[in-house]
Amino acid sequence: MSDTQKRHRAVRNALKRMYPGAPKGNLARHLNTLASMIGGIVGSQSTNLPDVAKKATVEPYANKKRQPGEPCQTVFPLDRQ
Repeated sequence: MSDTQKRHRAVRNALKRMYPGAPKGNLARHLNTLASMIGGIVGSQSTNLPDVAKKATVEPYANKKRQPGEPCQTVFPLDRQ
């Protein structure tokens, strides 16, 4: 097993211990994604957090209710430099 797999498993198990029951469904999927992100940051030993935060910002109107059948108007930033 590679170092990356060991690191991912260790982080995932640590995250699972924070929940009283076994995570199921979307929660398990999100924990797996979070474990991958944390493992990547730990493995690279650094990250450019301002760039990560820029891409994770939420549009101010993202919580606006929409009518059934109305298309989603979410816009993602494309200002990559």
